[in-house]
Amino acid sequence: MVRLSQSLVSLQNNAPVHVEFRCVQSPMLVGVDVRVSTESQPSGVVVFAQRWTCTVPKVTHRRTARLRLQRYLAYRPDYDNQYSVHVDNASIQAWMLDPVAYADARTYRKFYDVATQRDRRVVDVTSPWKRPQRPDVTSRCPSWWESVRRQLPYRPVCPVELGIDMLHDLTSSLGHVTVELRLIL
Repeated sequence: MVRLSQSLVSLQNNAPVHVEFRCVQSPMLVGVDVRVSTESQPSGVVVFAQRWTCTVPKVTHRRTARLRLQRYLAYRPDYDNQYSVHVDNASIQAWMLDPVAYADARTYRKFYDVATQRDRRVVDVTSPWKRPQRPDVTSRCPSWWESVRRQLPYRPVCPVELGIDMLHDLTSSLGHVTVELRLIL
């Protein structure tokens, strides 16, 4: 038996995830995975995993895991967290497996799908703009380079937009003038 007790309402960093489990045979592996789906990963990706071993059979164990999320999922976008991800949906999955089944499922990380005992809860997700600001950067000013970089106008990064191909053709046809052209550009 494995179940999520007092489950989360929404996906938050450092939130407690409470799990109760009881194994009939020993040893069994118990795990909690947090899986999120995004626009680029519609099938979902595991962003948090916690594992325990159930060694004493027929005794109910209670464990609490603190949800540690990556900063692009936990905090709002900012100059120090530019790649914050919009999450479509999230779920917490608790499962129990014997060690042989765990070894087989480890290849594809499909523990929940092959588990003998399992529990799943769908949790609400917060918009990236409603997430809290990173606590370690609230009073930090951007470095001088970051301030300058943010003030620079958009610079195209595509080689075709930069005219690299045209510059290469021009420099190969001019030969000795190449050094002067590079100084001008």
